[in-house]
Amino acid sequence: GPGPNKLQNLTILGGDAVFHLPDVRLWLSYGDTHINSAHGTSYDRNLLYWLAELVFQLRAVSPRLGSSYLALRGSGLGTYSNRKGYLLDFRYGDVGYNMTSLETLAIALGVPIGDHVTMKVQYAFQRINLVDGVTDDEIKEAASDANFFGAEVGVHF
Repeated sequence: GPGPNKLQNLTILGGDAVFHLPDVRLWLSYGDTHINSAHGTSYDRNLLYWLAELVFQLRAVSPRLGSSYLALRGSGLGTYSNRKGYLLDFRYGDVGYNMTSLETLAIALGVPIGDHVTMKVQYAFQRINLVDGVTDDEIKEAASDANFFGAEVGVHF
């Protein structure tokens, strides 16, 4: 049937840990979200989220690289249940509530181009996992793996 259009309540419990070593930062995050829909329990879900990010300052390789950095990141969101899915990203509406997880692996390079300006390029690979029993080819096609490349110029102060 159609998904819920109203929530009764939402409870999130999570935590982060950040570790700093010379020229390295490690960020770990994990949480659990409980969603109660306003109309029945068919779409009530527990969603887990996680993130692991490692940032390496390239000055450890050569002082000439200054504040440039290399970052590796993995993140995920999902029910992680083969029987219960959820719409985890509105851009994948054709997949509906068949997604069990949405996971992304990324690598980024950041280079300062001024005192308060950094340019970053990033490549990311995204994977969608579906509930057991999905046989519809259109849903499978809409949930296919994706590759993304991006570039940004960030100003910080």
